[in-house]
Amino acid sequence: MKVVVATNRVLSIAGTSSSPFALKRILESLNTDLPKLRAVDATGVAYGLVPGKEEVDNDDGEVPIGVSRARRRATKPNEPSLPVCGILTTPYPCLVMRDGSRVLEGAALGGNVIVKIEADAVTVTNATGRFTWKP
Repeated sequence: MKVVVATNRVLSIAGTSSSPFALKRILESLNTDLPKLRAVDATGVAYGLVPGKEEVDNDDGEVPIGVSRARRRATKPNEPSLPVCGILTTPYPCLVMRDGSRVLEGAALGGNVIVKIEADAVTVTNATGRFTWKP
């Protein structure tokens, strides 16, 4: 999925989406990231299984997420697993979570508090102390 044209706060996107629910999730993320966005033209989007992705069925109303078996990463046992899929540094530092939500500095995430967000590291504090998480 990619943005083909972006003019006058109107986006035109094209590509393949695994389902209408996945496209809805992408559009909600765009709306969150670009608050002044007026419209999105999604006529160039086709539905079908994205190569390398496996479709997950969800009957509870949640948006299905494609899961790539080749990209699963083993986590170290002493390192906490944070559901972060990206880090934004401009216009304000925030963590982009897997569900599309944004977490700012000072926010509570589980039993942790996000102290500082940098491009390559996140400083987190909790009851056991302060540590730096590197994605």
